[in-house]
Amino acid sequence: MGAGCTTSLDKETFNILTPYDQKMIKKYKRQCKYKILSITDDPEIIDFCFVDYFDLNGVYIERCNNISFEKTPKNINYFQAKDCNIQNFDKVTQMQQLVYLDLSYNKITDISIIVNMPGLTSLILSNNQISDISPLASLNNLQELKLDFNLIEDISVLKPLMNLGCVWLFNNKITNLESLAQQMAIAAGQSHHHHHDHYDSNLEYFQLQPQNV
Repeated sequence: MGAGCTTSLDKETFNILTPYDQKMIKKYKRQCKYKILSITDDPEIIDFCFVDYFDLNGVYIERCNNISFEKTPKNINYFQAKDCNIQNFDKVTQMQQLVYLDLSYNKITDISIIVNMPGLTSLILSNNQISDISPLASLNNLQELKLDFNLIEDISVLKPLMNLGCVWLFNNKITNLESLAQQMAIAAGQSHHHHHDHYDSNLEYFQLQPQNV
C-alpha cells in the first residue's frame, strides 16, 4: 500500500464486510498516499465507510454523483465532496472528528444540520444555493469560511464568530459588509483600515485576513 495507508484487516474480518466495502478496499488500497485518499469521477462510490479501514486523515472526492452519505467514515479530519450533485448532507454530521469540510459546487440550499458540527475550523460551501446562514452562529471554532457564489443577503450572524480570520463572500446579494469587517479587525487585534461603507451585489470579491483587515 502507499505511504501512510495501512489497514489492520485480517482475512476473517474482511470476509464479513459488505461486498461493496470489500470492492472499494481492494480498489483504493494502493492509492492512499500520505494519509489522504483522493477519488475523482468514480460512479461506483456510494458511501465512504470503507475508508475507516485505512489509516487516513483526509478523503477528497470530486465529481462522484451517486453519494448517499448513509455510511460515513468516523476517523477522518478532512473531508471534501466537491461537484457531486449533493443536495442533502445530513449524515455528514456522523463524522465527529471533522475540522475541515468542503461541499462546494453542489446544490445545497439548507445548512441547518451544520449546528451539529461545532468542531469545524474550516467550512467551504462555495457555489451552492444557500440563502440562510443562521445555523453558522454555533460554529465558534470557525476560522475559515467560504460562501462565495450563493444567494446570501444577511451576514449579521457571523459577527459574534470571533475566531474568523478568512471569509469569502463575493457573488452573493449582500449590500453591507462593514459590520463584519469591523468585527474581524477587533478579532485580529489590529487597527481596522478603512473599507467602503457600502458593498453592493456587484462586488467582485471580499476577503479579509488578520494581517490586512
